[in-house]
Formats: sequence, C-alpha cells, structure tokens
Amino acid sequence: MHIISKLFFITNTSSKNLFLLTIVTIVTSFIDILSIGLIFPYTKVILNDYSIFENYQIVNNYLATKSNEQIFYTISFVLIILFIFKFLITIALRYIIIRYTHGKLPSVQLSLAKKYQLLSLSEKNLKKDSDIIRNLKELSEKTVVCLENVLKLIAESVILFTLSIYLMIFSPKIFFILASIIIIFGFSFSQIFRPIVYEAGKNRINSDSKIILLIQDLLLSFKEIRILGKENFFLPMLSSAANNIYKSISINMMTTIIPRYAIELIVILFFVTFTLINYDNSSFLNNTLPSLVVFGVASMRIIPLSGSIIRGWVTLKYKLPIVDEVYSDIKFKSDRKKKNIKKVNFEEIELKNISFEYNNSKNKIFEEINFKIKQKQTIGILGESGSGKTTFINILMGLLDIKKGTFNLNGTVLEEKLYDKIKISYIAQENLVLKESVKKNISLEIDEKLIDVIKLEEAIKFSNFDKVLQKNNLTLNSIIGENGLSLSGGESKRLSIARALYHNCDLLIMDEALNSLDEINKIEIRDNLESIKSRIAMVIISHDKIDLNSCDMIYKIENGKINLLKNYEE
Repeated sequence: MHIISKLFFITNTSSKNLFLLTIVTIVTSFIDILSIGLIFPYTKVILNDYSIFENYQIVNNYLATKSNEQIFYTISFVLIILFIFKFLITIALRYIIIRYTHGKLPSVQLSLAKKYQLLSLSEKNLKKDSDIIRNLKELSEKTVVCLENVLKLIAESVILFTLSIYLMIFSPKIFFILASIIIIFGFSFSQIFRPIVYEAGKNRINSDSKIILLIQDLLLSFKEIRILGKENFFLPMLSSAANNIYKSISINMMTTIIPRYAIELIVILFFVTFTLINYDNSSFLNNTLPSLVVFGVASMRIIPLSGSIIRGWVTLKYKLPIVDEVYSDIKFKSDRKKKNIKKVNFEEIELKNISFEYNNSKNKIFEEINFKIKQKQTIGILGESGSGKTTFINILMGLLDIKKGTFNLNGTVLEEKLYDKIKISYIAQENLVLKESVKKNISLEIDEKLIDVIKLEEAIKFSNFDKVLQKNNLTLNSIIGENGLSLSGGESKRLSIARALYHNCDLLIMDEALNSLDEINKIEIRDNLESIKSRIAMVIISHDKIDLNSCDMIYKIENGKINLLKNYEE
C-alpha cells in the first residue's frame, strides 16, 4: 500500500478529492446493481412467471391492469433507460478520473524542476543529466498515469464490492463459487508474477535511461562519428537497450492480458458444465435458468472488474520503481526548501584551510587552500587544464559543499550559500543561448514589464553586443537561438557578458570568458571591464596573459594548492 501513499504525496491528492470520487463511484455501483437486478425479473416476465412480485402489492396492482405485452414493453423500456444511464455515468466517472489525474502532471513536473534547481552542484553530480531529463518528462508522465490507475482501482473495487454484496444476497451459492474462483486465481497470479513484473519495471527504467544517455552521446559526437566512419558504433548498444525495453513491455502486457481471460474461461466452463448437467431437468427452465442468466450478466460485469483489479495491482508493482524514484526526488526537495535569506553588502570573502573531494572519490582536489578577495578587487586565476580552476570557482560561488575548512563572508563564518548572500554574475566557458527574444535572453525575466530597458541597453553596449544587433538587423524583441538567429561563439559570448552585466552584481566571475572573442572585441571589452573595477570585485580565469594584466593579484592552481604569484612569469 506504500505505493498509494507515495503517489498521493507526489501528486498532492487530498482526502476531499478521494471522498468526491468515492461518492460518484458509489452512485455508479448502485446503477450497476439496479441494471443487473432487473435482469432476473425481466427473464421471469419473458417466461410469464410473475411469482417474484407476489410480495409487492403496488406492483401486483399495476400488473393486474396491464397485459403481458404491456408489462414486457414497460420493463424492457426501463431496462434500456437504466443501461443507457449506467453507460453515461460510467463514462463520466472515467472522464473525472482522467481529467483529475492528468491535470496533476504540471505540478509534478514543477515540483521536480524546483527540486533539481535547489540541488548543490555536488548533489547534482550524483544524478546523470539523462536521468533528470527522463524524470522530468517520461517518469513524471508515467507517475500521473499510475495515479490514474490507482483511482481507477479504487473505483472498480467499490463497484465490485457493491456488486458482490448484491450477488451474495441474491444467491449465496453463486457468490461463493464466483468469489472462490476470483480470490484463488487472483492470489496465485499475483504471488507468481509480482517479483517478475517488479524486475521488469526496474529493467525498463534502466534501459530508458541508457537510451537517453546514448542518444545524448550520439548527438555530441556526431561530427567525430561521421568523420571517422563509425556510424555503427552506437547501434549495438541502442539495440541491446531497446531489446530490454521490448522484453519488459512484453512481460507487463502479458500480465495485464492473462487475468481477465483466465477468470472468464474458468467461469464460462463452470456455467456451461452446470447447464449441461441440468439440461434434462424439468424444473431447470423455470427455477434455475433465470438465476443463471443473472449469474451470467453479473459475471460479465464482475469478471472484467476482477481481472482489471488483479491486473492493476500487478501493474502497480511494475511501475513501483518509477514511483520510488520520483518520490525520493520530490521528498528530498521538500526537506531542502530555499529560505528567504537577506542579501548583505559585500566587503570581503575568505576561504580558510579549505579541503575538497568529490563524492565517492579518494583523491582530494584541494588540500587546505586559502584565498581572499575584497570589494573592488580584481583577482586572476591561472592553472593548467584539469588543475581544478572551475572546481575552485564552483566552491567560491557556493555550488559545491566544502568538506573541511571555513568559508567567511565579511569576517563571519558563512552558514548559507554565497549566492544567497551577495549578488554574483558568472560568465561560463559554455554560452547559454535560449530560444527566446534578445531581451529575455539577457534579463532572464518572464514578465517583460519587469525588464529595465535602460540597464539592458547599457549592458548590451558594454559587452559590444550592440554590434551583433546592428550586423544582423536585430531588435530587442528578435528571437535568437535554435528557433531564430544562430549566433557564433564570439557573439554568444558577448550575449553572456551582457547578461552578467545586466544583473547588478557584487562579484563578477569570468571563466575563460574572453577566449572565443576576436582581438578587437577583446580589447574593447577589457577596456569596458577596466572602467567598472571601481564598482565591483572580479575573478578572471584565463590562459591569456593580456587578460590578467589588469588584475590586482594573480593566483596559480597547481597540485591541489592555490598560491599567490609575485609576478605572472612564476
């Protein structure tokens, strides 16, 4: 039952929603009972046997004034109307369940997205990008479908329960036979197949994740693969993962098909056998046939319901790994809610005796390093490729959790993340270009009313992105990115610089930010950055000596240490 509680937590399903669903379901089940209950008197009327109405004076009075033909037409009409009403209310119930459950998809995806955005870089590194993509898109959708199945199971269980009560009152023997068949088969089937479908479900998740990862690698290596003529490199791995998915789906499909038809076969065999045995019995037609007709009609309703319920519970076992993964992510997020932390004026940042290593790694990246930067100071960072420059910057920004040492802000040990306490702008090596307008790309504001156009234009001019706009005849409303104008590496870098400068920051961090620019733009942007040194602190990572000429101090990262250089040549 823990899967149900997890689903309700994930989708925020309330008791009120369940109560309303139960009410509608109970109404549906009573309509079912009435429609099935009329079958017996209907059969009796066809046989001109009115003995079942002897105890109902009102009915007898009515029957006394009507001919057999009129009685037959009346009860036929009532039966048709009742079944039409049952059809409509059953469809309405399914519509309510589908509309409610699938309406939960946006909130589930939003909850997951919020969680992933609140992860520290260390926590994020524990999950593959392919898993995050899969969870946000595929697993969230499957979780919602799983909720739909649960609500459908609840509704079907209520209907089955009320039908069983009716059948037990109508004929205890028939109820006992049918219940015994369903219970024995259902228990045996679920015990045999539950572990099988659970493993199939885990294999499905792993294979889905592997395929997404392989597709990502295929797209990233497209040029190399084509040039080297290794187009078949990924095909065997994709084929293997696809076959695993096929096997998993096949197991699940078979377990969903078998229950209904197996129960149906057993009941029909019993029905036919009993009829054949009593065929020559003179009292069979009047006394037994109507009951068997009701049994048959009830079975045609109960059997699919029973098969569906058994199939549903087994399928939930198949989808349990999906629910477990989504639940663990959202539950983790609920324990790490972002607090409202007030920003402070930046004066000094100091890292004292900081040690760091990645999770599940025995090799320390940094061993007791020290670093200090003050307001309005420009610091340069040198280091060979793989020395840990980017890791150091991630620690400085608060994206990585330190293992040892203290992180001080304005002389006080920092308990929160640095980006929560001061305004930081970061220009990464990779350029972020959204499939949006120029102004949304720079401001990162959804509501255009919140965009400061004056600040925007200043940032564009400061980064030399205004030349890009002029060259391509673009406005602030022009769409860029994949669905609009494609920018070159240098142009997208200027966009990133404009974005960083638009957001008034206390600390500007540039990770090889000028590398992809031509010399003319480099010189102009360096001059522009020089003009704002008096307003903000800057950390510049670069291999270019000229980029570091304006730095107040230069540090070099080497062998897990960060050392202050007296001059660049060191």
